[in-house]
Amino acid sequence: MRGKRIILFDIDGTIFDALSFIEGFYQTISQVFNLSDQDIGKIKKIYKKTKEKYDYFYPPYFESKITKIFPKILGDELHKILWNVDLFEKNVYKDASAINSLTNIVIGILSKGDSDFQRQKIKFIKNLAEENIHVFKNKIENLGQVLKKYNDYEIFLVDNETEVLRKAKALNRSVITILINRNGKQQEDNGIIKIKNLEEIKKII
Repeated sequence: MRGKRIILFDIDGTIFDALSFIEGFYQTISQVFNLSDQDIGKIKKIYKKTKEKYDYFYPPYFESKITKIFPKILGDELHKILWNVDLFEKNVYKDASAINSLTNIVIGILSKGDSDFQRQKIKFIKNLAEENIHVFKNKIENLGQVLKKYNDYEIFLVDNETEVLRKAKALNRSVITILINRNGKQQEDNGIIKIKNLEEIKKII
C-alpha cells in the first residue's frame, strides 16, 4: 500500500500564464479608459517598477501608482478590471485541468507573490485545502519549512524554475522534482524530471 503523497505546484509559468494575463489587462484598460499607446507604455513601466520594488507583483502598489499618474482612471474601476474573474480564468493554462483529474494524492501550492492575488489564480482547483496553500514573498527562503511540514509524505514538486527545484533537492534528496519546460529553453539537469505540459504529470505519479 502506498503511503501519503503530495504534489506541490508553482503558479506563474506552471499553471497560470502571467504574461498573457497582464497583456489582457493592458488591452482592457486601454479600451475602457481610451488610453494611448504612450499611456500603456507608462503603465508597463509601472508594472516593471512594481516587480523590481517588491521582487514580485504587488497589486495595491501597482493600482495606486496608476491612479496617481492617470487621474481619469478611477480606482474602483481599475481594481475591478485587474481582479476580473474572467481574466483570471482565461489565463489558466489549458493543461492545468489535469490537476483536477489527479487522484490518491494531496494537491498543494508553493508559490511566490501576493497571497490574495495568487489565490485568485487557483480557484479552479478542486480538493485544494487551505492548509496546503503556501504563498510567500520569498519562496526560496521558505522552501525548507514547507518541505519539513510534509516529512511524512512522498513529495512531488512542480516548478518552472530550475533554481527552486535544485534547492529542494539540496534540502531533501527524496523530493521528486519536476520542471515544467513550456518554452523548451531549459537545459538538462540531472535529477530533475522535465515535462512540456501538465498532462504528463499523470504518467509520473
